[in-house]
Amino acid sequence: MMEWKFKRFALPTIVATTIICSSMLLVSACTQAQDWWTMSDADFAAEYSTMALNDDVEGQSEVAWMLFSRVNQRVNFNGKDFSQWEIWPSNEDTFSPAVKAFSVENKVRTRPHLQEPKIFLAAQHQPMAAKFSMPPNDGGEEVTRNLISYKYIMQKNLNSKAGVWNTLSTSPKIDFPIGTVEIKGDWVNSAVDGAYQLVDSTTNTTYSLLGLHIMAKMAPTPDDPFHSETPSWFWTTFEFKGNPGLANAQSLITYPDQLSQAQYTKMLVQSGLGKTAFVNYRSNGTQIRYSDAKNPNIILGNTKMEDFAGVPDGSSPDKWTAWNSSCHTCHGTTSGNPTIKAFYPFTVSTGKITDPKIDKFTSLDFVWSIAFHAR
Repeated sequence: MMEWKFKRFALPTIVATTIICSSMLLVSACTQAQDWWTMSDADFAAEYSTMALNDDVEGQSEVAWMLFSRVNQRVNFNGKDFSQWEIWPSNEDTFSPAVKAFSVENKVRTRPHLQEPKIFLAAQHQPMAAKFSMPPNDGGEEVTRNLISYKYIMQKNLNSKAGVWNTLSTSPKIDFPIGTVEIKGDWVNSAVDGAYQLVDSTTNTTYSLLGLHIMAKMAPTPDDPFHSETPSWFWTTFEFKGNPGLANAQSLITYPDQLSQAQYTKMLVQSGLGKTAFVNYRSNGTQIRYSDAKNPNIILGNTKMEDFAGVPDGSSPDKWTAWNSSCHTCHGTTSGNPTIKAFYPFTVSTGKITDPKIDKFTSLDFVWSIAFHAR
């Protein structure tokens, strides 16, 4: 996580070089490097890919909290305190017409770089548009990516439709580098007590963070990403603990967080976040594939970003009896066809991809921002 050269806030000193698996902090990790919260994203992926992508759900839960702690490391930028992910390139920094090469020194961070949620972006071109209304409180979603992801997009010219069609016509597949991290945050334009907040210095408007998706590339993309159950991306999502109906929604998730509050709190303290608002967030769980032997539909979602997938349709999270949300399935369909110059349409689905039409498309390696924002 050392891509940016900013002054970091002091972190607690750890005397031991590693924490062995018999320690009270983490019981399933064989070893845990002392600097897991500050090592580079590529080094982190190399060190923890096995823990992230095997079937030990407790180990996956540990990786989820490590990623949450890493992307929220405090950095001082232009005299203000930000999370690491906030000063990464946003979709606005990546996909805007004639966008200049990103330079963190020139990034303007007075407020979140908000965009419409993906369901509204998709609905603009589909009959489902009338089903949805814009979120309340003038909120929205913000997507950012680390430099590994940004450089790959720009080098492959994936930030424009012309570049996407050319790349898909000439490259065997899109395969983001190991260590790629993409973030999606859900903000509301109001002060939510206990939530992480950002105050717009130009308007004095307060934004509160209610949800945070993290996707991290931990292994090469399989040759058949539409159908293979070999994992490459690691998915996790966090919510502010005060979100209405959160407990019921979490009960519908296939692989929920397995750590006790004492375990994840100790990790937050270890990484320097013990006295921040991030102690008020909870992990919803993890996902690494479409399905497995026990679960034909692996469910993972966020009540603020996948509320459209709750059952019964239109009900609040506390009333849901099922949740048709799958990070891996949703992102697994992101693809394009350079011959007809079209992206595969956004769909709400879980489990394996069964639409035979998708085999006429080429995967965009699970990154929806390309399909939604390339111009």
